[in-house]
Amino acid sequence: MRDGEIVPAERRRMKRQLNRIVELSEANKASAAIDLARLERLLMLLETECAAVAPSFRIVRSINQYPGFSAEAK
Repeated sequence: MRDGEIVPAERRRMKRQLNRIVELSEANKASAAIDLARLERLLMLLETECAAVAPSFRIVRSINQYPGFSAEAK
């Protein structure tokens, strides 16, 4: 074995670690998608409730929708 050479056992261990990182990344993406869907439903409920109480009130979903502001202008 030469200095710095990766032996097969070490290569397998590194591959298992990389696969685990990929699995965790996929799980995190799925969890984030679920959280985003929940937030969207809450926002829709909030919009409905606000419209019932104060019809002139509206929720700004994007900073670009805010009157007088444009992200491109920055």
